[in-house]
Amino acid sequence: MPTTPGGSPLSGVTKEAEGIKHSQTFSRVEIMEWPSAELVLKVLSEHTIAHFACHGVSSINPADSHLLLRKELAEVDKLQVNDIAALKLPAARLAYLSACSTAQSASSKLIDEVTHIVSAFHIAGFTHVIGTLWQSDDQACQKMALDFYSELGKEDDVAASYRIAIMKLMQQKPLQPLYWAPFIHFGA
Repeated sequence: MPTTPGGSPLSGVTKEAEGIKHSQTFSRVEIMEWPSAELVLKVLSEHTIAHFACHGVSSINPADSHLLLRKELAEVDKLQVNDIAALKLPAARLAYLSACSTAQSASSKLIDEVTHIVSAFHIAGFTHVIGTLWQSDDQACQKMALDFYSELGKEDDVAASYRIAIMKLMQQKPLQPLYWAPFIHFGA
């Protein structure tokens, strides 16, 4: 979602979505312009790969962490951890969360807990989840996603594709780890 009411614009989202759509040969790509949480929860069972390019919010109460979506033109909607984790998606393979702080624990009291947006997708049944540990650069998200899917189309190996994409991103700005280091892969 390139724009979210109350959120900063994400100028790379449109290019990211179009790049993924045009580069993929192994999967059907459906771009949802105004995805509500209700609609997303309904259609996730129809897909083995889910890619979100939007804002992510890590809350002090991990159950309140969420992806920001939109119900209508100007109405914000939240796809929350509890709703995601309640899903049972046995065919789910990959959730790619191109959003800030999706693997972050915002509470210092719960820093050793693994309850966040990424883990919710894992609990729902996605065997692989890619997310971010902190706020990420919009251009880095776009570059990482496009390189990742390009590699995934060649090898069909999520972990290897993640590694190659992150190494390419690191080579762009090796002395700026805040640019490339927030991305993380959960899964086996």
